Amino acid sequence: MGIYQVLSYIWLDNMNKCYKKILVVNNKPENSAFSSIIKTFPIQKKSPYDDIYCCDQPPHCVHGILNPNNKLEFLGVNDVDILFTFLVENNFKLEETLTNVLMKNKIYNQLIIVFSDK
Repeated sequence: MGIYQVLSYIWLDNMNKCYKKILVVNNKPENSAFSSIIKTFPIQKKSPYDDIYCCDQPPHCVHGILNPNNKLEFLGVNDVDILFTFLVENNFKLEETLTNVLMKNKIYNQLIIVFSDK
C-alpha cells in the first residue's frame, strides 16, 4: 500500500506570465489511472534570489496533477473537488486521520490531503 501527500505548489505559468498555486503529489503513484494525470517537471527558481538547494536536499522534480477532464492544464488549489472525485472513483482512500495529524502538528504547511491506494 502506498501513501501519498497532495500539496500546494507555486508554479510559474510561462504562457500567461503569472504564478499559480497548483496541486502536486509527493511521489508518482504506480497506479496507471493516477499516473496518467501526472506531469513531472523540474523545480524552477521563483526569483533570482531563490536558492532551491540551500541546506535541504529536496527532489529536483515536482509531480504536478493534471485536470482529468482537460489534461492540458494543472489542477489548481481551488480544484480539490475534481481531485477528490477522481480519487474516490478510482478506489483511492482519503486518509483523514493522517491528514489531520500532519496539519495539527504543522509538519507540512502546504498539505492538502493524504491518500492511499487500497
